Amino acid sequence: MVYQDGISVRAFAKLIKRSDTQVRRLMQAGKLTADDNKQLSPTINMKEWEAISKEETTKPTKITKTTEPKKPKQRTYKTDLNELFDLAEENPAQALNKAKALETIYKVEERQLSLDKEKGKLVEIETVKATFKDIAIKVRQEILAIPQRYAGRLEGRNEREIETMLEEALAEAMTKMQLDL
Repeated sequence: MVYQDGISVRAFAKLIKRSDTQVRRLMQAGKLTADDNKQLSPTINMKEWEAISKEETTKPTKITKTTEPKKPKQRTYKTDLNELFDLAEENPAQALNKAKALETIYKVEERQLSLDKEKGKLVEIETVKATFKDIAIKVRQEILAIPQRYAGRLEGRNEREIETMLEEALAEAMTKMQLDL
């Protein structure tokens, strides 16, 4: 069969604004019909193309889940020991080598932590807690001392003046505490 209005693959590709490779693939898949001379009929194949493009637009889009990069396995002393015990049963020599490597790793990490502590990059939890407790005690003492210091000055004042004086007293106490730290 030969189409009377047959056009080349490239001409049809330009007509539908697609690449000629894509048109050839559709022909091989049997979605577009060509004559014996590999000519395409615009009238017949446009209907087929509309059906193909409609099919592509109505296809549900594949939802791909986003995956976060895998976090490296958190190494702990306990899990390393468990792995070593399991490995020791299977291959004692390999377990010994792994134990030596882990020992070296832990020594390096311990040394790094002590260096960071000496440089001041790390602070012990007890030191932080003690410092926080001292600061909290100072803040409490300063705030509780305000009524005693200002009680005499506040007598006979109206509400607005009392509020202003207390705000100034609190600001002064905060500034004093900030300078002490």
